[in-house]
Amino acid sequence: MDLVIVSGHSSGFGAAFWQQAQALGWARLGISRREVAVSEPWTLSVQIDLASMLEWELQLDQALEAWGEVTWSRIFLVTSAAQLGPVATAEACSASELLKAYQLNVLAPLRLMAWAERRWPKTPLKIATLSSGAATKAYRGWLAYCGTKAALRASTQVFAAEAEAKGLNRRYLSYAPGVLDTPMQAEVRSSDPEVFPDRPRFLALSAQQKLVSPEASARALWQLLLSDQAAAFTEQRYEDA
Repeated sequence: MDLVIVSGHSSGFGAAFWQQAQALGWARLGISRREVAVSEPWTLSVQIDLASMLEWELQLDQALEAWGEVTWSRIFLVTSAAQLGPVATAEACSASELLKAYQLNVLAPLRLMAWAERRWPKTPLKIATLSSGAATKAYRGWLAYCGTKAALRASTQVFAAEAEAKGLNRRYLSYAPGVLDTPMQAEVRSSDPEVFPDRPRFLALSAQQKLVSPEASARALWQLLLSDQAAAFTEQRYEDA
């Protein structure tokens, strides 16, 4: 049996990927700050605030006890949970705002990756972290988002390099899902143009109906994860998938 683990499965891209996992017949473990009711077999939804510094890894271990001892054929981990803000000029971002962004956007995915690797050291494991053009391009007003996406991209490469050096059956994918039609994009379009001068570009994408549906981007990620990946680390954009 195959297992998929998705963070941020209550909305947006994470929800689309999570729902498609059911259609594919995978066992599912979802992690979200909001409660998600489930009734399907081999499905667990755990309500956790991933931005918290609490030992929530123990909560995941306890949730998995409901299934007993299972030997998984393979495991996919998709870290989708993230936040955009604070949207503010660099000097206006408070330390507490930046700390929260880094805890959710960087530290939480890294903790999930480390937890999965410790728990299933011999199981074939593919991990997809969600990237963005903001990981390699500076957007004014996005100090937190650009910084966290760049940090996550680099950290994923470190995980891959260490796994490759140890000869582990691990593959890491940094996936840029495109400009998605999600609540985060609505937040982008409502930003103060004085702080975020690129706002007109995103307004135009929405007006011209050029936003990517979460369902289409999630299907593309499924295809990438289900395909053979020779390198320990790869980068992929939805537009090229």
